Amino acid sequence: MVSAIVFSDGINTSRLPFASRPWRIYGPLTMLFVCSLCGCGGGLASVTGAVTLDGQPIAGGRDVNALVCFTPVGGGPIGSGALDGAGHFSLSTGAAAGIRPGKYLVSVSATKIIRSNVEGMPAGGRPLTSSKYANAKESGLEADIRPGSNELDFKLVSGAAR
Repeated sequence: MVSAIVFSDGINTSRLPFASRPWRIYGPLTMLFVCSLCGCGGGLASVTGAVTLDGQPIAGGRDVNALVCFTPVGGGPIGSGALDGAGHFSLSTGAAAGIRPGKYLVSVSATKIIRSNVEGMPAGGRPLTSSKYANAKESGLEADIRPGSNELDFKLVSGAAR
């Protein structure tokens, strides 16, 4: 027995191919299987690590805006992560945790936030890291990300050539 819905414009759902009972049962399972074969939503590697400047962790937080960015050598979405209070980061691509495996150029930027004493005036900032590190092509920092978990540490030196 096939139930049918007749819409006001005369469309009878019992005549539509996807209205049959087998399609309603196996359709969602088929879509799930196809997505798993295509790699929908997967394939991202976990990347965590730490950044130091002259041997000391760059502590991100309320007074320091610090960010690590991974730019794929062959193009594609950039992975990024903010440094926490201990100088650690965890990368994500958009809203997804992780980045695709491959070769990356890395940039690091840290700025000390200088709050204004005058109400209504915006905060300013003072760079903590050399501008060299903020440019992925000039930083000299690279990473080869493998599938699975990756732990990377970057040791920056203040006064690096600009």
